[in-house]
Amino acid sequence: MNQQLQDIAGHIGHLSAEGGLISNSMIELKQKHQYNDGNITEIATAIEQVSATFQEISAHVEHVSQKSEHLYALQNK
Repeated sequence: MNQQLQDIAGHIGHLSAEGGLISNSMIELKQKHQYNDGNITEIATAIEQVSATFQEISAHVEHVSQKSEHLYALQNK
């Protein structure tokens, strides 16, 4: 009976050590997730800024195009 209790205690110790490894792995995964989440937020912000810049460029191109058409019309009068 004593041997069985020692075996059980050994198995419990092994399971406890494995649980500690799993816990450490989960902490590491959580940290990586938080880091990646921060990077994704920065990328999304950068994409929004680029999109806004392209919209401004498009508006300027449209304005220049209208001015060009107006000048062309004046030239052909």
